[in-house]
Amino acid sequence: MIAFVLGSGGMGTASFSTSDTPRENVVNVTSDESAAHSLDVASAVHINATDPLVNVTNRLEEDVTVTVTLRSDSTQIGDLVVDGTNDGNETTFTLAEQNTQTVKIMIPDDTSLTTETVYFHVSATAPSLEVSAPDRNAPVNE
Repeated sequence: MIAFVLGSGGMGTASFSTSDTPRENVVNVTSDESAAHSLDVASAVHINATDPLVNVTNRLEEDVTVTVTLRSDSTQIGDLVVDGTNDGNETTFTLAEQNTQTVKIMIPDDTSLTTETVYFHVSATAPSLEVSAPDRNAPVNE
């Protein structure tokens, strides 16, 4: 069984929405914390800061390619940052098995953004595997 989960750890919990696999495979979607792939979404992000937005953990027994994309109505809020590099509205990285990558968001000093919510999508692919977690979100606080 392969399970996909958005994990907890103080940042919120929810499940992957879709999974595409070849017909001969069975994939369960679960909220089990020990699932094969997890996302730990921030409970909030802040203006004039570069805060963690999502931690992606790969518990599969193979490397995956992960893409995090700001939804079109959130691109004005800030830029995604991975390992200190500003990647703009989308970032893609390879995540080795049993590793975690933090994707941050850099938000400018603009108090008008405190009424916003940042929405984003996360997808992961490997040979014969594709999963997605659309419309994840975190409020923007001062």
